[in-house]
Amino acid sequence: MVSTSHPHEYIPAQEGFGRSPCPALNALANHGYLPRDGKNISIPQLVKALTGVYNLSYPLAFALASLGVILCGHGLYLDLEGLRKHNVIEHDASMVRITSNRDRSYPTFP
Repeated sequence: MVSTSHPHEYIPAQEGFGRSPCPALNALANHGYLPRDGKNISIPQLVKALTGVYNLSYPLAFALASLGVILCGHGLYLDLEGLRKHNVIEHDASMVRITSNRDRSYPTFP
């Protein structure tokens, strides 16, 4: 378990932590607005983080969180790594990923 003196202190991902192709969601996990391990994130947790930190409207945050869970989640939860499913949400036009039709092993940038 990661201990911190401030609940939203930056703590980079550690071994075993999941991260997504989305830097914004990774930042939310690195700062503790989402579970720091990036696993078993619920729709309400995603909506609270997206509206509170990035000031998204509730309908937009709910739509994005719900789609993420439906398309890439397991049951009613989402692991950030699940967003890596190729051509579901992650795609070859991603500006922060090295993309190749031959190699689907993407590096993780915290």
